[in-house]
Amino acid sequence: MRLRSEPVPSTPSRRGPSRAAGSSSSEPAIALPPDLADEPRLLGLFDRDPARRYLVVGARPGVSGARSGDRVAAYGLLADAYDIVHREKPYAAEARRVRAAAQRWATIRCRSLLDVACGSGRHLAEFVRWYDCTGLDASRSMLARARRRLPRVRWVRGRMEAFDLGREFDIVCCLFSAVGYVRSPAGLRQTIAALARHTSPGGVVVVEPWLTPEVFREGRVHHLVARSEGTTVLRMNGARRVRGRSVFDFHYLVGRDGAVRHAVERHDLGLFSRTQMEAAFRAAGLTPHFDPKGFATRRGLYVAVRPGVRAERRAAGRRRRRRRAA
Repeated sequence: MRLRSEPVPSTPSRRGPSRAAGSSSSEPAIALPPDLADEPRLLGLFDRDPARRYLVVGARPGVSGARSGDRVAAYGLLADAYDIVHREKPYAAEARRVRAAAQRWATIRCRSLLDVACGSGRHLAEFVRWYDCTGLDASRSMLARARRRLPRVRWVRGRMEAFDLGREFDIVCCLFSAVGYVRSPAGLRQTIAALARHTSPGGVVVVEPWLTPEVFREGRVHHLVARSEGTTVLRMNGARRVRGRSVFDFHYLVGRDGAVRHAVERHDLGLFSRTQMEAAFRAAGLTPHFDPKGFATRRGLYVAVRPGVRAERRAAGRRRRRRRAA
């Protein structure tokens, strides 16, 4: 089923009260903040402490190990902490790599770019120097931050596996391993097909993959401390393999203005092999090229080329001849 992509409104829409699953009818309904009400991974509010220092929300149904009352937040709750945690990420260098890949592989002069799962717009802050840019993300809170950062860029809310903007772009990218969030091989194929549909003939699709099944290691604990403008963020997580996917519960302590808030953010990502990735590109009519080095994350980088108009016509002619021969 294709979901409608919608432009981000200038002001958040008002939402009615939301009751958590499993709560008793005697409990008062608690209204979610407007920027959290539509988060794709936000099920409901279970509790709020008197000091309003953290929100406790439900895990997405269907995630193994999730229990009613788990403190599992979506990106929206931690949009501010997200940019602090990733402030040292080399966005500018990665943007230059994408530009260089497009210059090498595209058969047209690239003027427009679509960033799918754009987050808070940090990559697009670099891309706007060279391209007419559009950003797409499923999170209202992330898009709100992105709009404040780049008010002249077009921002659209939609899911990467099912969006339709009604136009094509010379470069379509999906970075920071966001493609892993589609979780299943079927979702991967749908996502790559959606990226391909929005790519101009002769243009390129650039995808930074998540870890492959053989590279992912579970059971390790990682931590990170970051500070910015009076805010300190401590993030700690474990990792486990669940039904062929990688699942992380990121625990955040966010200290600001004399208070400390605690939240947990669940990330559930599919583990796709290189064979699965390349098959998805080819099924979408793209020719993939894999750079095993990729960015600093060392996860590799796919640059997939959509054939030019003449090549597509020749391929269509070959398909027609094969059908007639059969």
